[in-house]
Amino acid sequence: MKLTLWELVKVNLLPAGLDFVSCAAFTFIVPSLMSSDLQSDTVGCVLACGPLLAMIVGPRVGAWSDNCQSRHGKRTPFIFCISLIILLALLMIPYSSVISQVLPEKYSGLFHLGVLFSGIVMLDSCVSLCYTPFEALLDDLYESKGFVQRAFGIKSLMVSAGGALAYLFCSLDLKNFWLSTFLGGADKLLFLTLFSVYALLVMISMASIRASTFTDNEGNPQGLISISALSTMILRAPLVILKIPAAIRMLFCSIAEMIRSLFMMPNMFHRLWFAHFCGWMGLMNLITYYTEYVAEVIFEGDPSAEVGSEPRNLYEEGIRYGSIGLFLQNIVAIVCAFYAEDIIKFMGRRNAFVYSCVSFSLASAAIFVCRSVPVVIGATSLTGFLLAALQVLPYSLLSQYHKEAKTNAVGEESIYERGLCEMYALLDSAYYLSHMIPIAIVTTLLTITKSPLSYAACSAIFGCLGVIASTQVHYDRIDYIRYLS
Repeated sequence: MKLTLWELVKVNLLPAGLDFVSCAAFTFIVPSLMSSDLQSDTVGCVLACGPLLAMIVGPRVGAWSDNCQSRHGKRTPFIFCISLIILLALLMIPYSSVISQVLPEKYSGLFHLGVLFSGIVMLDSCVSLCYTPFEALLDDLYESKGFVQRAFGIKSLMVSAGGALAYLFCSLDLKNFWLSTFLGGADKLLFLTLFSVYALLVMISMASIRASTFTDNEGNPQGLISISALSTMILRAPLVILKIPAAIRMLFCSIAEMIRSLFMMPNMFHRLWFAHFCGWMGLMNLITYYTEYVAEVIFEGDPSAEVGSEPRNLYEEGIRYGSIGLFLQNIVAIVCAFYAEDIIKFMGRRNAFVYSCVSFSLASAAIFVCRSVPVVIGATSLTGFLLAALQVLPYSLLSQYHKEAKTNAVGEESIYERGLCEMYALLDSAYYLSHMIPIAIVTTLLTITKSPLSYAACSAIFGCLGVIASTQVHYDRIDYIRYLS
């Protein structure tokens, strides 16, 4: 069977939509929370809850997906249901103040924060969770035909394209659009745009998967939620309160099961997991706090200044320039992802991974030292090499481990016989954890130093850890045979 580039692009519109939503939403959310009256500890806890929930629930979702016998496929039901929660969160965040008005005024403020924080956690966790069944779906579709590395390369390209468009969109001054005034604010325009774009991309991606010659029953969400089923769910919604104790028990069981599963994995997996973790830890620290860093350090703006004052205008201009830097980061990642197979053939997997970590460390150091806007933005664009590498190499390596283990099933390698989606979920736990550790470290450093320089310093340190960890990964059959011996 022939696999066309156009088919891969259409299938991978889903991860493009996920990254578009995540990057655009949190480019707005993080500065808004940091410039509010909330304490930095509270903001850090809210931002950490989403990845924590995804890390705990991810392996359980992966196991459910591996054992799913639905006529709609093994992966589609989970992708579709998680996408519905994402769409709900995109409405909860901008309209949290409107929703809170259903309660008396003395309770509305607290309820407003509850709805807002719930929407942020739901969005962050579900965007992360949705990647796991989709990655397993790509492996299901293309691994047996030898197209899995190409599929993950195009996935990386589409993720970067979604991020690039998101940052380009956020670099615009949405307050000056007439539609912003009509809808009631720039935040509502932003999130309603994200809602519309994501809903459209999910439908196109599902239709492309259903039409693919590589699958029989995936990509068909029709009938998953009927009118009768939806009405039953609405009537039973109040009974969810009675399920809270069971949900808490399941949460703790999931934590214990995830930790046990990670410790049971072979040493090869542990090395790959740690390199994946260190690479993403540096990147996520940079992406999460970059616009704030540019606005406060490079442009010397003040988020707490009065609206319309010069320090506040400099801060908002810095946010927009920071978005341009992240846009260029994704452009570089798009180019690297498009030529991923050629780069890997030319450099080899080991050199591609190690050099991407080295380039990130040097770029992070330049961002920390320099105060020139062009230099900082140029250095930021170079980090796109690592962004592309982390979205391709760890997953193709894990697929290779899984395939080699079936061929040479000896000793501890038989552990790889667990479901593939669960394996990807365990690897993705490094990605989820990479959100939380930087937030905890940076929040602590901010409390101690009171300086936003902590953002860039942490990225450079995490990048150096990534360089060390990337040299310890098993990349090819020679490493694999040496490990078995």
